[in-house]
Amino acid sequence: MMLHRLAGARGDGLLPSFSALLEEREAARHAAAGKLRELPGSARQAGPNPHGRLPDRLPDNVVAFAPRKR
Repeated sequence: MMLHRLAGARGDGLLPSFSALLEEREAARHAAAGKLRELPGSARQAGPNPHGRLPDRLPDNVVAFAPRKR
């Protein structure tokens, strides 16, 4: 937002609606700072690394699709 203020002084910068949205999000982030906790590794990856090939046997609730023909 500091760059926006600098550009705004020269007659340039963000659209007012976009600037207001960013300011609202920043205020909401500060308001929630004490209420939210970041879990270790939670923002990096949602699951295990993908494997290059399927396992020999899939669980009963998984449907295997035929590979794409190229």
